[in-house]
Amino acid sequence: MEYEPLKRKLNNIIRMFPQLRAPFYKGLDLFILRQWYVKKELKKYVAKLDQINFYDAGSGFGQYTEYVLKIAPQAKVLAVDIDREGVEIFEEYAQNRWKNRVTAVSADLQAYVPKDKYNLFIAIDILEHIEFDVEVLQNLRYAAEDNGILIISTPYRTKEAEFTAEHFRDGYTKEELEKKLTKSGWKVKESYFSYGVWGNLAWHLSMKNSLNMIKNKLWLLLPVYLVLIMPVSLLLMGLDYFWQNRKGNGLIVVAEAV
Repeated sequence: MEYEPLKRKLNNIIRMFPQLRAPFYKGLDLFILRQWYVKKELKKYVAKLDQINFYDAGSGFGQYTEYVLKIAPQAKVLAVDIDREGVEIFEEYAQNRWKNRVTAVSADLQAYVPKDKYNLFIAIDILEHIEFDVEVLQNLRYAAEDNGILIISTPYRTKEAEFTAEHFRDGYTKEELEKKLTKSGWKVKESYFSYGVWGNLAWHLSMKNSLNMIKNKLWLLLPVYLVLIMPVSLLLMGLDYFWQNRKGNGLIVVAEAV
């Protein structure tokens, strides 16, 4: 399935109806298990830093930028994404809500290096879309203060995993991603699986089936389906989140600039 056209449609809807942004963000939190993991790591490292200079690499809808701004009142954020229209839409919102605390830039992470330095980074489900991924990791390292923290979420490469049409590669093994991080000037602090048995089942029940309904324009059936399936899906997501997955379709990696 191609997600980019859907993302563009959602961004344009939010632009027309800005009041939908907050419930949209809450919906992402509800549906997407990956956000549970990423926000857990963000919260942990935000608590350890006195001043947050946050670099949201591949910022998408801006939900992680918004989260950091909320939990860290002193934080300043650079949000970068290659989708120019999406960046413009988010910048309109951010400048009204967060004033001078956010800088939004449309750029290719394979070439872009900001002038300032940052101590907290995320790269959430972007590396698998990019051909020259090592260049991205190196550019992030150039922008990092010593001991800066990088949080990555990416698919784990398995035969069973399902990927979108926009992916350049089918994810990474732990060893492959850790080797690329080391080559780029990062030291891996933590690496673990997400979307294990329970999380993968939850993804199929909620996300995959819902997106298929949207694709097939089954708008009237979708709310009924979600009401029925979400309690089960949330239980499965909770099991995945608190379970120590021995394997999974996702990787969460935390690295430190050295």
